[in-house]
Amino acid sequence: MQTWKNITVHLQDWDLKKATEQLSGLDVLSITIVDKLPQEDSQWFEETGRTTPVQSSSHSLILLADMSKDTEDLLSEVKFMLKLEKIPQYSEEIFEDRDWVTYTRSQFREIMISENLRITPPWDAQRKFEGITIIIDPGAGFGTGTHPTTQLCLRWLERNLRIGNSLLDYGCGSGILAIAGAFFGAKRITGIDLDDQALNNARHNIELNRTDIELLPSENFNVERRYDIVVANILANVLVDIEPVLQSAAARRLVLSGILPDQAIRVREAFATWVRFDQIDKQDGWLLLSGTI
Repeated sequence: MQTWKNITVHLQDWDLKKATEQLSGLDVLSITIVDKLPQEDSQWFEETGRTTPVQSSSHSLILLADMSKDTEDLLSEVKFMLKLEKIPQYSEEIFEDRDWVTYTRSQFREIMISENLRITPPWDAQRKFEGITIIIDPGAGFGTGTHPTTQLCLRWLERNLRIGNSLLDYGCGSGILAIAGAFFGAKRITGIDLDDQALNNARHNIELNRTDIELLPSENFNVERRYDIVVANILANVLVDIEPVLQSAAARRLVLSGILPDQAIRVREAFATWVRFDQIDKQDGWLLLSGTI
């Protein structure tokens, strides 16, 4: 039976989609984006050889490689391709070939967001549940509900969205927030993303949930349309960059997530001229900022 290695590379504050694109020439079998580490006490290695614990909310990429590939050589290539100052922190796992369909399904199980809301993959959706079930196919990895920022946004929408509200999900990924908005009673819902694969994944999930949601690439978004609630779960630097677009779209409430504590002041300042932030939610080292227009 063939043996493989998983090299999980920690990339703090990176846009992992861009990192994956920059690593497209890396000699590995696949590159997978992971939302968070499976264990909080995972040991990570730095170039110096010492181990360092990394918080469970850290962004990571998993490189699947043949055993013949030297780990240090691959990491040196990663350092070069991403123009890093040093080899990033990483962990390594050796495993044998397996039934990959069964294995993949075992990695994605039901996630309870609240007493009344759960996220489940299609193969677990038949289990009886009295509340709201959102079905997300994890195949493309554009947001499965595991990341703290997604959960923060879902709980905010559950508490605050009112029946009949219009909703814009800017940077919709898998469409999970827009779909949640539909279940909570939003009537006009738009999901925006710059990635065509993300939009295709969102379209698939919308069909699985039988919801009515408009999807648009970011370049086709009409900035003159306004929404009662605008939610953007993206990295902090991107939030600052798209502030003019969000200002043109938000009519009542703005919800921003994907923010680390040391980035909160910069984000608040970028929106200070038109948003009165009145709520901060926290989970696993990540923040959600929300405010009125």
